[in-house]
Amino acid sequence: MKSFLALVFLLTSSILFAQIDTLKSPMMKVILKDSTVYYGRILSTEENKLIFTTKSGVEISIPKESILELYRMQDLPKEKPKVEKAVQPDEPQYKDRNANRLFLFSTAIPLSNGEGYLSTNELFFPFVAFGFANIFSICGGISILPSAESQIYYFSPKVTFFNKNNLSLGAGIFLMNNFGNNSYRNDLKSLAYFVGTLGDSLYNFTASLNFDISSDNKSKSTLPFLMIGVQAHIKKASKFIGEFWIPSSNSSFLDIPIFFFGFRFYNNTFSGDVGFIRPAAYSNRGFPFIPWISLTYNFTFIKKDI
Repeated sequence: MKSFLALVFLLTSSILFAQIDTLKSPMMKVILKDSTVYYGRILSTEENKLIFTTKSGVEISIPKESILELYRMQDLPKEKPKVEKAVQPDEPQYKDRNANRLFLFSTAIPLSNGEGYLSTNELFFPFVAFGFANIFSICGGISILPSAESQIYYFSPKVTFFNKNNLSLGAGIFLMNNFGNNSYRNDLKSLAYFVGTLGDSLYNFTASLNFDISSDNKSKSTLPFLMIGVQAHIKKASKFIGEFWIPSSNSSFLDIPIFFFGFRFYNNTFSGDVGFIRPAAYSNRGFPFIPWISLTYNFTFIKKDI
């Protein structure tokens, strides 16, 4: 109502505004129909226009028909100062540098060039891995079983020959043998596999066909056993991991289904896998799962250009 009365008064009193003292005239706010806003004082008014001087001293002519609203600044409610909300610092974003593997089996995602890690499974099975050219990786290790008559060594190279549009395809070999009492035991187990992974480092699905190529497998089934696995980001720097081994009939490498499930927690340097193993033939009458723990230290052995 105040704005309407002010508009009628100012636009119909041309004599009054012609004689007004601009130094004593009120500061005005003029809003035009095209949303333009002017702050200043009225110098004079004519039949069809206002002569207006802005706060910066620029004199302008404003057609009355273009005026939408007109206010005296002293009649406007004072705006309360805006209180800015405190900005919370962004939580650190970590990448899972070990997305190239599940609990035990590899995914097809490559280990990045110049990246490596030192890990230990169940405390007594350490291994080290290195990645080259975002294509090739190699890992291996030796068990440190206390009071054991023999130890186990293991070695596994992998090649990712396709890695594009969240689809990775690769192949590799896993070798395992034991030795002890100053003698070499020829119990070599060999596994060749083809693996595919769909997804990124946060969410992915992996499937691999695994062929037992051990020398003692000549009388056994040549059908591959299947491994399927998933990784799913949960919150911040953690993810769920599942891994399921499905044997073929009469295989010497794997004769019962085995299921892994658990979680991975990670930052830029360390990661830890905590989970459980459930072999199909596990007959313990107590707790139905075997606990699983793995600790990993990630490092860079080739300096990357920024």
